[in-house]
Amino acid sequence: MKKIFTIVLVIVVLALAGCSSQEPEDTVMSLSEALKYIDEVAGMVDYYDHIHPEYPNLVKGPNEIQGQCGDYALLFALKTGASLIIVNQGIPEISNGVYKVAGKSNDLSYINIIEKSSPKDKNGDPVSSINWNGSEAHLYHPKIGLYRIRKVSNYTPKISNKHVWNLLGTTEIDVQIYDVSGTWQRQ
Repeated sequence: MKKIFTIVLVIVVLALAGCSSQEPEDTVMSLSEALKYIDEVAGMVDYYDHIHPEYPNLVKGPNEIQGQCGDYALLFALKTGASLIIVNQGIPEISNGVYKVAGKSNDLSYINIIEKSSPKDKNGDPVSSINWNGSEAHLYHPKIGLYRIRKVSNYTPKISNKHVWNLLGTTEIDVQIYDVSGTWQRQ
C-alpha cells in the first residue's frame, strides 16, 4: 500500500510541476476598455515638437517625456496588454512582425551601451530605440525603461517608413498618430 501511495504521489507531483512550467496567459483588455487609455498615453509623450514642429501634439499632459512611436506603443502595451507591430527597422534580427512585451530588464551594462550609442534629444539625453543584444530584442527609453520583446507572428507592412504601433485583437491602434492627428485607428 505504501508503495502505491508513493507512486501516486510522484505522479501528482510531476503533473503539478508540468503545470507550473507553462507560460502564463497574456492579459489583454477589450477594445472598449483599452480605448480609455489612448488620451492618457498620448498625454504622457511629447512627439519631439522641436524635431517635428509640423506635427504638434494635440493631447498635452503635465509630465510629458520626449518620445516617438515606439514609446507611445510601449506605454499603451504596458497599460492594456496590446501587442506591438514593429516594421522597417533595418535590424535583420528584428524583422517586420507582431511582438509582445516579455518583461522589464534591469541589465545596466546593456543600458549603458544603448545610451552611449543612441541619438540624443534637445537636452542631450538618449532617446528611445529598438535594439538587439545578440540574443533578445528590446525597446528602450531612458524614462520608461528597457523591455524585452518577443516576436509572435510576421506582419506585412503597408508603409515603407520605420514605425511602431499596437495591435489589440484584430484592431490596429496608433497612439502616436492619434496625438498628432486625432485619429487612432490605422487604415
